Amino acid sequence: MAIKLKSITRLIPWSLALRAVLFGAAWLILPFWAFSILALYLYFVPLFQPLKLGVPFATLLFFTYTLTPNIWFAILLLVIFYLILGMKDLILIDRIAAYEILVLLLLFLVFFGFFSWVTNLGIRSAPFKAVLPAGLFFFLARGFLYYPDSPPPLLRVRKSGRWEFLFIGLGAFMIWQLSLVLLFLPMSFFYQSALLFLVTLFFLELFPYHLRGELSRERILVNFSTFFILGTVILAAIEWSI
Repeated sequence: MAIKLKSITRLIPWSLALRAVLFGAAWLILPFWAFSILALYLYFVPLFQPLKLGVPFATLLFFTYTLTPNIWFAILLLVIFYLILGMKDLILIDRIAAYEILVLLLLFLVFFGFFSWVTNLGIRSAPFKAVLPAGLFFFLARGFLYYPDSPPPLLRVRKSGRWEFLFIGLGAFMIWQLSLVLLFLPMSFFYQSALLFLVTLFFLELFPYHLRGELSRERILVNFSTFFILGTVILAAIEWSI
């Protein structure tokens, strides 16, 4: 993941960074109606393939409405907006890596919001509520199928088909089932979010390589080892309560 971050921030386009900082600052300072007008302007001008990142942008706007403004959330939101604009306007070079990081950041917000929401309102109708993060995972992850326009070596993406959608659907089903299991475990919503995020990270670290036909046993082993170590650390840090 650190390598991916380095690859997309090697040369920072300062005009893009300025627009992202303006987005974050406006969210902190302006009333939401004024901020939303500015956000739409920053996204749609120039008008270039706006639908390609429509789902991530709509998800981002949803969180700008639901989150309580503070400096840490503002930094997270402006980073997400930076990635969205950079990919939409074809400014970022390694767009597959950027899209993976974008999806992970959005899904962390989704999982955190979901578990805190269910914790506050109760777990009644939990199976239906858990469809929301799983469904959003499906629509965000399927975006990997539409990024064959990255330059070499990322251009070697296999033609997408039903098996790729089946693979994403299986991941969404796992997210749905795991979120239900985590809801009934005696831990805080922060640790629930962290564990579900870790599973998602494992999936999304492997999926782009699966698309390019480069998924090897060694890569699976390395990612699974990292997943196991981080999962053990999280479980050890939990203060279990009944």
